[in-house]
Amino acid sequence: KHQMELTGEYDEFPISLAKKILNTAIFYALDSNSAITTKSNVVRCIGNMLNYICADQLSPDDYSDLMERGTRALISNITTGKSMKVRWNACYAASNLLKKKDVTEESGKWIQDLVTSLSSLVQNFQNFKVRINAAVALGAVWGRPAVNSLLFDILESLVVGLESSQNLEVFGEYQHQSNLVQQLCLTMSHMITFINNEQEFSRLTHILHGNWDIVETSLTSCVRNIPPMKFTPILNAHNHISSFSPRNEEENNLQMLYQSCVENTH
Repeated sequence: KHQMELTGEYDEFPISLAKKILNTAIFYALDSNSAITTKSNVVRCIGNMLNYICADQLSPDDYSDLMERGTRALISNITTGKSMKVRWNACYAASNLLKKKDVTEESGKWIQDLVTSLSSLVQNFQNFKVRINAAVALGAVWGRPAVNSLLFDILESLVVGLESSQNLEVFGEYQHQSNLVQQLCLTMSHMITFINNEQEFSRLTHILHGNWDIVETSLTSCVRNIPPMKFTPILNAHNHISSFSPRNEEENNLQMLYQSCVENTH
């Protein structure tokens, strides 16, 4: 506090302390005896610390080791365990990692494993809050290099998630179901901005037209219900795909759908 008053900013957080915090959080995240509240907090801590540490602050081996072990701890808590609270907090923590611009597929197999585990959850996991936060994490991906070879697998998972979300079987879960559909549409729109060329645009439209009625209905509903502050991914997707020249009805339909979403927003 005194440093803040003198200079207007804090000293940089010591990397040695960040390493200790991260290692301790990893230990408790993987400890089967940790309480639910403890695990829920430490997985969030892992996400924050993985986002914070920088390659230029550590040796290459130390940095790679911390990134992999931290991510593996998140994956473990995302994919296993009975506590839904721990699972959705681990998904939320993953969003902090996936925002990090030096995280790419080339960083290690752990990034592919993380993205695959999140993609699996959004498809049909029984708990809406876990699925929403898994979609939030995928929607936080900073750029194509982080998901390069997995982009179309993610898009397919999101479409499957939209389809399964229509089967509302849990009484009292309507609001969660609505929030899930919105987040799946926002994440899908974010992923669409990673399409690089006409060939990929054609592949995208083929995937979406596999369940076109659901995609169209879901996106239209999303635009009608989301607050303006969340609209950016949809606007970005519209602007991005507008740069491609439609070569068939499917491609034209997708462009027209996003154009309609942008024109009809309030």
